Amino acid sequence: MEDNGDMCIGIDIGYGFTKVHSDNKSDSFPTAVSAMFRKTEFSCVKPISVNGKDFIVGKDAETHGGVLETRTQSFVCSDPWIAVLTYALHTHNFQSGVIVLGLPPGMYSQRYGHAIKESMKNASVFIDGMELQYRVNGNVKIIPQGAGIYFSHTKDNPDDILKNVAVVDCGHETLDFALFAENKYIESVTSSVRLGASVAIDEIKSEFYKNYHFQINSSAARNALIHGRDEIVHLGKSYPVNIKKCIEAYALQVSAAIDRFIENAPNTPDVAIVAGGPAELIREYIKVHNVSIANNAIMANAIGYWYYGIQTSISES
Repeated sequence: MEDNGDMCIGIDIGYGFTKVHSDNKSDSFPTAVSAMFRKTEFSCVKPISVNGKDFIVGKDAETHGGVLETRTQSFVCSDPWIAVLTYALHTHNFQSGVIVLGLPPGMYSQRYGHAIKESMKNASVFIDGMELQYRVNGNVKIIPQGAGIYFSHTKDNPDDILKNVAVVDCGHETLDFALFAENKYIESVTSSVRLGASVAIDEIKSEFYKNYHFQINSSAARNALIHGRDEIVHLGKSYPVNIKKCIEAYALQVSAAIDRFIENAPNTPDVAIVAGGPAELIREYIKVHNVSIANNAIMANAIGYWYYGIQTSISES
């Protein structure tokens, strides 16, 4: 990219968390957004206004309550989705440059990508009364979600560019599969199963209920999953729970799903790369041959989007 102050930024808006990687830094925040109907005198939260509606994003939205549903196709392109995107851009001080986004393989199409670009271009966005103009005309690139993992992997392993590479993206709701053959995305071989981290979270909640006969929320179960500790703290009290057993049960399902995808692929993969939030947790349980966990598995898609933006900008200049 030209040294003119422009930035390249990769944004992976997931159901659980949004991951962002730019020239300056990498970070993430909960993909939580809630509507703010009135400003309170003592609130220090600065809402994001999209087309006249005020929204709160990230941890502030979780604290505020009334978090909107983000696990639907209609969320993409909506005003709340624009608010999440704006929050990501604003925290990285993005003003102009290249924005790379990903869509799940089942949603990816040029038509849908065009609709997203139009909604970004036409949105009226303000933060704290200041209008934000990101000048997104022509510099928004949209690629299949798993492609970010592939580009992140081949950046670090250039010898794999001409191989058949299977990509497994462990998301919050789904396990998404894609195949790249000699550096080409094979669109006809994509698939998705409802085997994301939410399955492990539900297993932990169920295990807790069987032991203690009352419910915990998904946030407590998710924290236990992330930290891998055999306990859950609820209202200041620690409750022993066999978290490792829950992770192992989930990992065996994931391992079997990966095995099926590899066996059914028309081009036998030389290597398979697993990334996403749960990838590190299930590393020791994945028994499928020649499967490895991506470097920086949680951020791999966002890093790959950024790298793709850098590389295509160089080739276009």
